[in-house]
Amino acid sequence: MSEERRRYRRIKIKLAVDCTGEKILQSVEISNLSQGGMFIITDKIEEIGAPLEVIFEVGREEVRRIQASAVVAWVRKTPAAGLPSGMGVMFTKVFPVDGVKFLKELIDHWED
Repeated sequence: MSEERRRYRRIKIKLAVDCTGEKILQSVEISNLSQGGMFIITDKIEEIGAPLEVIFEVGREEVRRIQASAVVAWVRKTPAAGLPSGMGVMFTKVFPVDGVKFLKELIDHWED
């Protein structure tokens, strides 16, 4: 997906995420995160539009547990050009209620 089409700034980050969907129920790793979604590294690919639930902890000084409902926005079924297989997911609901605000502030102040 081109940068021009992205609504939110994303950061490169490696985090463990508990992910539940129709084909997946496991702890996976993500490679990037935004206030609107993440890229989940996995070979258990869901269909575009499929619902998922994710739970993860993120933060620097303050670590927060975030739970989100999401849908699969796009997939990379096989590794390509040095990039892993996986799914780009878009958050549809984030808990706690201030989770999106927390993610935005974290990402806005993130330095690689």
